[in-house]
Order: sequence, then structure tokens, then C-alpha cells
Amino acid sequence: LVAPDMVGAVEDPPGDPDGSGEARLKLVTKKGRPKGKVCADITFQGIDDPTAAHIHPGGPGETGAPAVPFFEGSTPMPSPISICVKAKRGLVKDIGKDPSQYYLNIHNGAFPAGALRDQLQKKGGGGSTDGGGGNGGGTPY
Repeated sequence: LVAPDMVGAVEDPPGDPDGSGEARLKLVTKKGRPKGKVCADITFQGIDDPTAAHIHPGGPGETGAPAVPFFEGSTPMPSPISICVKAKRGLVKDIGKDPSQYYLNIHNGAFPAGALRDQLQKKGGGGSTDGGGGNGGGTPY
């Protein structure tokens, strides 16, 4: 999955007007395990270093509570950020099935409600994400 065009204008309230960024995500679920994993590589420029990053449920123009917190705290994280976190398997599968109903945003001191945001989308479009025959080896999206 990707969030290729993170900008401040689509935040509510609007985030940093000078910043931009992108994220590449990998979702992994393993059959029979209650937890999945979400990994993100996030790069950005033109903003103060973020103190939080999350995936939220919500389509374009919608807002939702954080569903997958990547990090949160008072120590700013410089670009690039590479991080993996655990999340409920069902949530990870839902994000993979309909990524456009989720968005990623990053927050900083100047824009605590969100500096940059973009909807998630499948990288390159097309292709199946169902993993097929249940080999237990994981299903990357």
C-alpha cells in the first residue's frame, strides 16, 4: 500500500501548507494468529519533525480516531521513518481489502491535529490480495 501524496491541505483543520511526504506500507497477517503487522516507510519534507503518526479509518474528507498508532510522544522523529507495529489481524485485513477507507497522517508540535495526510491506496493497482491457499506463511498486501 502507499500514501503517495501526503499534504497538509487535506487535513481538517488544514495542516502544514509547505510540507509534503509519502509513505509505503506493508501489511502482514498470519493464519491462526490474533495479531498482524503493519510496517511503514515514511518520508517527508518542509515540516517540523513529527511527534506522532497513525492510520485512521475514514474516506476522503472524513476523520476517525487512530486505529494503528505507529508512534506517539514528545520526541520528534526525523525523516525517513521506518517502523513496524502490531495490530489486530481483522483490522489489518480490512485495511488491505479497502485501503481507500483509511488514511495515514503525521502530527507535530505546530500542527497537533495533523501536519500531513493522504488516503491509502494499493500500489500500482490491480492484483489479488487474498493470499490464496492458506499456507500460513503470511499475506503481504
